[in-house]
Amino acid sequence: MYDEARRCQSRLHAKLPQMLALLERLVNIDSGSYYKAGVDLVGAILSEELERTGFVVTRHAMPNHGDQCDALLRLNGKGRLLVLGHMDTVWPEGTTRDWRFAQEGNTATGPGVGDMKGGLVMAIFALRELLAAGFDGLES
Repeated sequence: MYDEARRCQSRLHAKLPQMLALLERLVNIDSGSYYKAGVDLVGAILSEELERTGFVVTRHAMPNHGDQCDALLRLNGKGRLLVLGHMDTVWPEGTTRDWRFAQEGNTATGPGVGDMKGGLVMAIFALRELLAAGFDGLES
C-alpha cells in the first residue's frame, strides 16, 4: 500500500505544472460570492475539466449567484463517493486587477488559492489519478 501511495504521489508530482496552470487560470478570475459572471466562468472551466475526465456535468442555473455544477461518473462499484466544494471566493469583483496568481518557490498566492480553487484543482487531478490507476468504484 505504501509503495502504491508513493507511486501515486510521484505521478501527481509530474503533473504539477498542469495543476498550477489550471490553478492560475482559475485564481485570475474574479469570482466573489456576489459576482455571478465570474463564478459561472470558473464553473464552465471546471465543467470542461470534469467532462474531459469522463464525468457527466449538469449545471443548474441560479438567478442571483453562480450556477451549481453537479458532476456524475457511474462506475461498477456499489458504494458512492462525494466530493464537495465551492467556486466562489470572499474577494469582491476587481480584486484580480491588483492581486494575480503568483508563485514563489513552493508557495502560491492569489484570491482563492487556498479556499477553495486549489482544493478543486487537487480533487480533479486526484480523481484522474484514481481512474488512471484502475479505480472502478467503491465496494459498498
